[in-house]
Amino acid sequence: MYLTVDRKTLHAGLSAVVRAIHDRSSLPVLLNVLLEAKSDGDCHMLLRATDLELSIERRVPISCRQPGSVTLPARTLVDIVAALPDGEVTVSTEENHAGAITRGKSRFRIQGLPAFEYPPAVGIGSGWRFRIGQDTLHRLISRVISAVSRDDTRPVLTGAEFQADGNALCLAATDTHRLNVAQGAIVTDSPFDPAAPIVPGRALRHLLHLLDDRSGDAVICEFDANQARFAMGHTVLTK
Repeated sequence: MYLTVDRKTLHAGLSAVVRAIHDRSSLPVLLNVLLEAKSDGDCHMLLRATDLELSIERRVPISCRQPGSVTLPARTLVDIVAALPDGEVTVSTEENHAGAITRGKSRFRIQGLPAFEYPPAVGIGSGWRFRIGQDTLHRLISRVISAVSRDDTRPVLTGAEFQADGNALCLAATDTHRLNVAQGAIVTDSPFDPAAPIVPGRALRHLLHLLDDRSGDAVICEFDANQARFAMGHTVLTK
């Protein structure tokens, strides 16, 4: 793998995906970020992080000389990229799954792990799908998140329920002491699943950070029996 990427773009992408990493993971590869450079069609690099329950990925534009993939320690990588001056950064791989980050006369070598050890992305089956503005979804989550319970002994209360009626979406959360409800408009082309899905509070809190509360651009929301997926621009969160 050999590519160049704008430092600000790379740092923003890394900062978004590392939210999915759990620092206490017992699997070393889950402390890493997957970097996958592709040159088919539009050149881009896929950044992805996961703790096996939550996954966040982002596509960033690059100039790709050689496609490839590797996983590198997330915190170390973020710290290095954050400290570099603005401009084009070169990212490449070396022997034994090491990565090299170069900017001007600065060069950092980071020992990584092979990409094939990283958990594959989880797909979403057929189910409920709709579109909603980023600003609208941000408003709905903001209004209900304070009522999401943190008591793991009652898992059903540790998230918010998504329920639709026509072209209106209703979010509801309760910790038994309070009940927060919020509604907003959606656009849907598929029938609703009669069972209203519950999205965990942790996923909702990360989603809040990824959403632009001043943008009307659409978020594509997809649900099946076991998964929820939120795609906004070049960023995707799956739970």
